Amino acid sequence: MRFRHAALAFALVIFMSSALAGPIWMRRSESLLSVTGEECLARAFRAFRAEGFNATQNMSNGVWGSKGNRWTLIVCNAAPAGQTWANIVSSSPDEEKDAHYRDHERVGARMGERSTDPVGGGQPGRMLNVEVGSQRNAMVSWREGTSDPNSWVSVVPVGTPDGQHTGRWMYTKGASTGMYDSGALAPGDYEARFYADGGYSKLLDRVRFTVGSERSTRMLNVEVTGQRNALVSWRDGTSDPSSWVSVVPVGTSDGTHVGKWMYTKGARTGIYDSGPLAPGEYEARFYADDGYGKLMDRLGFTVR
Repeated sequence: MRFRHAALAFALVIFMSSALAGPIWMRRSESLLSVTGEECLARAFRAFRAEGFNATQNMSNGVWGSKGNRWTLIVCNAAPAGQTWANIVSSSPDEEKDAHYRDHERVGARMGERSTDPVGGGQPGRMLNVEVGSQRNAMVSWREGTSDPNSWVSVVPVGTPDGQHTGRWMYTKGASTGMYDSGALAPGDYEARFYADGGYSKLLDRVRFTVGSERSTRMLNVEVTGQRNALVSWRDGTSDPSSWVSVVPVGTSDGTHVGKWMYTKGARTGIYDSGPLAPGEYEARFYADDGYGKLMDRLGFTVR
């Protein structure tokens, strides 16, 4: 994980060096937050907006903030026990380093703040909020939208590249608030997205959500016990003995893992006990290989 953080910082330096003339100032810091990855991202949006940055989420676990020639990247990486590492990398021209140093300090302090923002009933500080209706339709509302009439909102299956789209979408027509109805969706995991241009270059916010189904149509099912254990059962599993089941905090990359896991040993049905979990948002996952290349099913759940 430390190597990945350093790589992000290096990539930011290269980007800034190509965009700006003269010496580049850079700073990196990190903090361990007792929140989910989604809440970490929400705090990043709130921190940037409070400090006058333009905030853009062009990566699934990170938010960019820009203020003139000054840039900051906040990346939220899963940590053990349902916690999240918030990694902050800042860069600016050398002559603006004092002002950006202060920005970095204030943004970092705000990442530790709890939200009191009740707007939207969903993730505080987020542009998007999603409610799944009884007809399996996603009602995607937005706030603090842009004035660009070509901004647009869509819903896509999780895993769809940021530069692609499937199905329906809607222009915002420059409205600062509004709502988009996805229409009926098949059971599965989806992502609502808000783009601030007529294409794919300005992805301002994304929110993941699940459209439920009857147990008989899912590979995975989760029951949380009184001891906060997640009992993850599967059916119609593969015959590959290297298939495996795990539980990770929401926001964990599909290509990483946290904590315990279990091989299925080729069993078509079975059950995996996660052991005691800290309160928070989690996701059960079923991989049909000995790595991360074949994610067959995922199911979100809450431990209270």
